[in-house]
Amino acid sequence: MLVFNFLYFNFYLFITMPITKSAKKALKVSKRRQAENLLMKQEIKNRVKGLKLSVTAKNKDITSELSLAYSALDKAAKKHLIHKNKASRLKSRLTKAATKAELATDSKIKEKVSKPATKAKPKAKK
Repeated sequence: MLVFNFLYFNFYLFITMPITKSAKKALKVSKRRQAENLLMKQEIKNRVKGLKLSVTAKNKDITSELSLAYSALDKAAKKHLIHKNKASRLKSRLTKAATKAELATDSKIKEKVSKPATKAKPKAKK
């Protein structure tokens, strides 16, 4: 019975409407900020997904996609939507994937990367 009362109390908190004028305004502001935050999060996801698709498809416009993803992540970190370290971590991983894809598309570099480097034999001591 105690659990039921607790659940009912939490449910009651969510369905109550604000009474005072300041609480009504705070609710409006909260809803507006929530909508803005959701849009920004969707933009981040779309930019990151677009870059990942470009990397897997090995498109030529990887650098432009990377700059768009950087911009979205930096804006989100600036507004404290995501933590700055998370933004930095994601940018690092995306850059690593993008450079790997660019190296694979360049045929001259691809040949160098695919061939293992041979070590020079050490000279015998006299």
